Order: sequence, then structure tokens, then C-alpha cells
Amino acid sequence: MSQAALIESFLVSLRNDDPHKAHQLEALDEEGKRQLAGILGRFDLRDQDALNPRELLKASRVLNKLQRPGDSGALVAMNKVLDYLDLNANAKLEDAEVELVLETLDAFAGIESDNATLSEHELELLYAVLRHLDSNDSHRLESDQRAKLRDRLREPRNFWEEEKRSNPRVRALLGLD
Repeated sequence: MSQAALIESFLVSLRNDDPHKAHQLEALDEEGKRQLAGILGRFDLRDQDALNPRELLKASRVLNKLQRPGDSGALVAMNKVLDYLDLNANAKLEDAEVELVLETLDAFAGIESDNATLSEHELELLYAVLRHLDSNDSHRLESDQRAKLRDRLREPRNFWEEEKRSNPRVRALLGLD
């Protein structure tokens, strides 16, 4: 896969729809571009180094959840979250996985702030939650773990309070220990 070709094809589309975001992504350093390519590659289901309109829409929906999409650290954190939500661990996000990703990001976006986007810190907290749910340390969520996540995210504030009490990774990130 050509990282540059995948990014450029995405940016061509983005320049028309959101020139500001395109400019932010164009300014990424090499690590940021590598991370962006990793995210975009998850949506390139045909391995064409370019996203079709449907894949573009899905990738855009996920990237729109980032508070600062031009932040390399946020892209690193997003990739770690996506690793957990790639249910079959094939580095591609099929429709059901994309829905789980969006559902999880939407529910988690309001945990620490009142906006619909996630900062790098919030993504790190989400990653800590996913790691904690991964009781068998498989680095992906099994069906029972996904069901638990979905069930708990129905009441995000209660879920978050419980995570702050019981999740050592969250407690460490928040400086509560």
C-alpha cells in the first residue's frame, strides 16, 4: 500500500468538503502521516490506495470525532482504539466494526467534556477502558466484552464514574492514585 497515495486521495476529497481540516492534515509530520495512513488504510477494503465514496464517508466520520485531527498524538491514540475495535484483527473496518467504532466514540465523547469530539487525552482514556475490558489480554474485544461495553455505554456518566473508581489505567491517567 502506498501511504502517500492513500493520504493524497483522501486529501483531494477533503479539500472540497473541509479545506481547514485538509490543511491541518497536510501539515502533519512524518509520524502523523504514518498514523493517518494507518487509519485510512482500515477503510480501504479493496486495497486500492484510494477510498471509494462510501469508504471516504466512513473514514471522514471517524476522523471528524477527533478534536484536533492534525495532532499526531491524537492519531496515534485513535489507531490504538481502532486496533481494539477491529473485531477480526484484519486491519480493516467492515460495516459492523465501523458502527461499533462510531457508537463507542459518540458515547465516550461526552464523558469528560461537553463537545462531540475527542482529544488525545480522551482517546487515551478510552484506550484504557478498552484495555481494562480486555480481561484475557487478547488486544481485541471478544463478543462478551463488546456486549459489556455497549451495555455500559448506554449510561455513559454512570459508566465513567465506575471506570474512575475501578479501572487502574484510568485512575493513573487521571492522576487519582
